[in-house]
Amino acid sequence: MTVTLSVEELIYCFYSEGLFEQGLGLKQVYFQDLSDEQMNLIFQAACRSLLSKDYLIYEQRRFTLKKEIARIISCLNGSSFTLKASKFLDDGYQDTMSVHFSEEGTYEHSLRYEGQVHVFRTISPEESYATIGSYLGVSIQGKDEGVVLPLNQSEFESMLTIIDENSDRVADYVRTMGGDTENIQAFASDMVKNKGMMDNILFLEYDKNREPVLLDIIFVVNGERDTWIITRPEEGRYEVRKCNLSSLAVLMKKTSHAVTAALKSV
Repeated sequence: MTVTLSVEELIYCFYSEGLFEQGLGLKQVYFQDLSDEQMNLIFQAACRSLLSKDYLIYEQRRFTLKKEIARIISCLNGSSFTLKASKFLDDGYQDTMSVHFSEEGTYEHSLRYEGQVHVFRTISPEESYATIGSYLGVSIQGKDEGVVLPLNQSEFESMLTIIDENSDRVADYVRTMGGDTENIQAFASDMVKNKGMMDNILFLEYDKNREPVLLDIIFVVNGERDTWIITRPEEGRYEVRKCNLSSLAVLMKKTSHAVTAALKSV
């Protein structure tokens, strides 16, 4: 099932479910300068729009969200875990999509028209990994050949600085770290071509105030022939390797299971 909600409709849905703080947060972002009277008119229009989409029930002179829509709103407010993917577009701007996991279900959540429209799609937890990989344009071909290049925090930051300041030195810099020379050269070339910009996948949980807490991150670099991922096996260490859609899904699933297991033990 796919559900589309404009910002106005989403705020209305939050208010309808008694989640006023969440609705107010969106209102401050998009309609900060509007008066209460103007917002009331927007809510009336949102109500009619939701009715036209068959997202509302009108009974006993009262509007309520249909169960399917109420579950989405509940998930947005109460998801225990989120995968959030971000990628750079050709114009340099970033686009994002998320997958929210909760007792209400698993939902793919993407944005259109600079966040003016939110799109939700019901998926299974297993589908989430392939969904995010496809969104980031990860190659179906290729294979994980193990660690191509290990980096510590200082080396990782230095590599990005060199790309920014003198990209001709990148290949020589990473070659000094040993490893698979051919793959290191290909990785360096792709990093330079992308100007050091890396797509990423965030693994997020939420604190008691519903603020996101970063548990892990995977960087993704789409190269000329291969897709590269940069993982953090531990604090201050990074590992570069090739991946494809299947191997990325396995890694994400492994990380997600570790995260959810840790959450259950708290």
